[in-house]
Amino acid sequence: MDPEIYERVRRITIEETGCSGEEATPNTHFFDDLDCSLDFEETIMACEDEFGIKLPDEDAREYLTIGSLAIYITTKLGRTPPEGDASQIISGYPRPRPKSR
Repeated sequence: MDPEIYERVRRITIEETGCSGEEATPNTHFFDDLDCSLDFEETIMACEDEFGIKLPDEDAREYLTIGSLAIYITTKLGRTPPEGDASQIISGYPRPRPKSR
């Protein structure tokens, strides 16, 4: 995934869900780790506005973590995401996974 896209998705996630920067890692799951449902919808809509794309509801299972959302957006923008786990792609990672709530 593109690091710039990831950082933009991460920033949006923090703003929309109210999670801390430490909680927002590539492997952070919107429902399991952040326990958000309405905030997830708000995050998706904010990403659609930010990137000027549509993120279809029927594809939501493909972007349930911050990293997978960034990869999905990278692909939707016509860029090829690199191989590997999302946490290994972004410099400075992996970070410990936040504790479940």
